[in-house]
Amino acid sequence: KQSKNTGYKNNQYKKIGCRDEHRVIAENLLGRKINYNEIIHHVDENPKNNNLENLWLMSRYNHNKLHEFLRIQRVAYEKSLGKDSVNCWNIFRVNQTKAWLETTNAKVQKLIEKF
Repeated sequence: KQSKNTGYKNNQYKKIGCRDEHRVIAENLLGRKINYNEIIHHVDENPKNNNLENLWLMSRYNHNKLHEFLRIQRVAYEKSLGKDSVNCWNIFRVNQTKAWLETTNAKVQKLIEKF
């Protein structure tokens, strides 16, 4: 099933054996297992992009809040631009994600900072 938000097929994560590569990367950097209430978020929403600067560790709750915020922003953005908005949104989404982080009290760990 293809996601309306990203254009990528769901569960198209890179794998190391049977495990998601982004989770293995995070666990190796953190020196511990990622628990059920933690998510490794892909900032650009590209499940194939496991560069450290693209991976953030956050709670499941904050991850849901972030995506709720991004959905609202995207709807407003698409209404203002029309059909050319998809390509522009892909660039703008990263800035919106950073803006959300700056305006909330969400605890987020950028994995690049652990490197």
